[in-house]
Amino acid sequence: MRGVIENIDGMRTTIRLEDGDPLVWPTNKLPAGCHLMSVVEVSMNLGSVEGSEHADESRQRLNDILTSQPET
Repeated sequence: MRGVIENIDGMRTTIRLEDGDPLVWPTNKLPAGCHLMSVVEVSMNLGSVEGSEHADESRQRLNDILTSQPET
């Protein structure tokens, strides 16, 4: 999906997508040379975090929440 850089505000950039929705993106993750009114291609892929430390930590936190008893 294409978008146009609408605003660059320090650490955040707002990209206006083709469908009119705004997308807030980290400025340091923009391609080199981007500026206001640059047209950019935006894409997403579903990634897997299985087997990573992040997945193990998330699983442990969820288990802690599910096994905790409410305070009375």
